Amino acid sequence: MTTELFEGNTFILYLLFVLSVIIIDKFNERQKMAVIYLCTYGMSFQEKASCIQLCILLAIMMFAIQEYFTLDRKKLSIFHKLHYKLADFLYMSIFQYKIWLVIFALVLRDRMWMDAGWMTESLGIIFFLLSVTLFIAALIWMFNVPEVFYSISHIYEEVWNFPYYNVNFDSDLLWRLYIITEFEDDLIWDRKKAYTTASLEYVRVWYRNRYLSGEESEKEVDVQRGRVRMRDILLFCKRMKGHLHGVLRRGHSTIPMQLIRILSYRHGLVFNSTKNVRFKKYKLFKRKVYEWIYARMFFEGLKNYLKLELGNDLLDYKAYLVYLYPHIVQCTIDGITYAPAMKAFRDDEGKVLPMHEWDIEKVYKMAYGFNGETITEKKIAEKRKRVEERRGFKE
Repeated sequence: MTTELFEGNTFILYLLFVLSVIIIDKFNERQKMAVIYLCTYGMSFQEKASCIQLCILLAIMMFAIQEYFTLDRKKLSIFHKLHYKLADFLYMSIFQYKIWLVIFALVLRDRMWMDAGWMTESLGIIFFLLSVTLFIAALIWMFNVPEVFYSISHIYEEVWNFPYYNVNFDSDLLWRLYIITEFEDDLIWDRKKAYTTASLEYVRVWYRNRYLSGEESEKEVDVQRGRVRMRDILLFCKRMKGHLHGVLRRGHSTIPMQLIRILSYRHGLVFNSTKNVRFKKYKLFKRKVYEWIYARMFFEGLKNYLKLELGNDLLDYKAYLVYLYPHIVQCTIDGITYAPAMKAFRDDEGKVLPMHEWDIEKVYKMAYGFNGETITEKKIAEKRKRVEERRGFKE
């Protein structure tokens, strides 16, 4: 009777098998994905199975497993919007699990090739061998991806070691926050919702603050009204090209992007200065894409989550992100590395001081130390003057 029940119901058997794989706690994520790939690819050898349908089925199952059957509870709460889930699924499937190679392997197994008039027995063998090669390559590549990420629950716990409701955003604290942003992300206060450099709002704010002032600001109004000259377009493109070069080659990350990078990577983080790394440009590109996608998803999702949990409008949320920065990111001061930077500010008993009590002179040194720049009195004096002029804070 059992045989009759499942006869011809390959999908039900496939579904039961996948569900059984999900509940195996001893398997890590990559092992689970590998078993599902093997099961899906094995089904392509059945004559009744359509490989195109198998590709669709695989994508749906992968999406469900990653976004709804995950054991990462905070991921379910913070990435609750559908487009967040889709973005997370696409990034992880493409860069981590190499689903595109498996799909190519399945497509090469489809019957439509065998039914083509130009197909010969020799070509059929070549297609088969190419399909198997791609599938094996996908498994090997997936298990050798160097990047390993912490769970969203872990990232949340790291952030919530410094809860929003414990921070008093008074003038003393804001002064220190302004110093940090002057070095790390001076446009953060002018942006409303842009967490990354990959947003139209960031480009508008960047261009307005860097290149438009006085009479030039009137040009921006003309642009918004549709009156723009070709010369202005070419000038904008030239400046944007230089900025993009800086973003891709030298970093130019916003504070949220830097935070999500430090919080997320458990292993495999690559910088421009990293030496003896294979496929370095590809890994840097992959890292940058991760920052662009996840900085917005996590911090915007966290904001919405905390609004519900705390019943608070989080009016100082932007300042809170800057506050987190020295509590998570390391810096170097006078040749000593502090990880995180807050450990550079201790009292006589060795306890970390509240941020609003941090020595201003040392805060300037810390801000330089985030990028490992050489610290001089002249540099500090120039930055102090700029902060005083722009923000109105004086010692």
